[in-house]
Amino acid sequence: MADESGKDNQILPSHNVSNRKDQGEEKKAYFDTIRLIDQSIKKRIITPQFADLLKSIRTSTFGFPEAHTLKKVQAAIQLKDKLITDEANQKIVAYIGSGRDWQFPVALGARNIDMVDAIFSSDDSVLNLLESIKEHDANAELIPGEIKEIHFGIDIGKGSEKVIVRLHPSDVMEYEPNHLLYGVLEYLGPSKTYLGETSSVTPNIARKVSQGGFILNFDFNDANLRLSPSQDSGVEKMGFGDFSFLKVVDIGHLVQQAERSFQNKKVMWESMPTSTP
Repeated sequence: MADESGKDNQILPSHNVSNRKDQGEEKKAYFDTIRLIDQSIKKRIITPQFADLLKSIRTSTFGFPEAHTLKKVQAAIQLKDKLITDEANQKIVAYIGSGRDWQFPVALGARNIDMVDAIFSSDDSVLNLLESIKEHDANAELIPGEIKEIHFGIDIGKGSEKVIVRLHPSDVMEYEPNHLLYGVLEYLGPSKTYLGETSSVTPNIARKVSQGGFILNFDFNDANLRLSPSQDSGVEKMGFGDFSFLKVVDIGHLVQQAERSFQNKKVMWESMPTSTP
């Protein structure tokens, strides 16, 4: 266990807060994450194996990675076995803007995952992801193809479970799933939202989400969930602890809302003045 000097056994060793210019809130979030995981083990809320998975979660996309990592760990602990049950864990979940963060959807219960991020057009990013997974399963296997896959096993206290991740080298607008999605997990900012101001679910994605599936959206600014579905949006808000997600109750309305929001965004973009050289 690390003390606040950060000199002892650091649970999140790659988060070097000592060299950051803005150490205050980041350092607090870093040690809050350590305490949360430690307390959750002591209270038997999570197994030691599950804790090991949480300790390896990384957030590097945003300016305050330790704060965002803390929110992910909080969500994983509060939503585990609720968002994705054991009976549903082989259904496909899309993680929009995933980066190389395979741990978060696995911690939430997903075992069949579309990781959607333009970084996967780079072989280096794919190999870095594979190396990260091999820290948990040395036998993880990279399957080549137009959409590369990584197959591996994970044990978080329930015995070994098979996990498949598909690496889609595209952004949210280019992602067109050819299979049903049980859920959509996203970590994008409001500037990239398409379902009102609450989600980046495009019409192409909305058409593939299963009835009874979910949409889980983290807000860019504070990594908290900001979900305000309207009556005709096709979703309803479900809450557990400090976190909430959208349950899909009407596919038709969900698609219509996504199409309306997308068209509104398109009109706004087209009306914006363009700069000339």
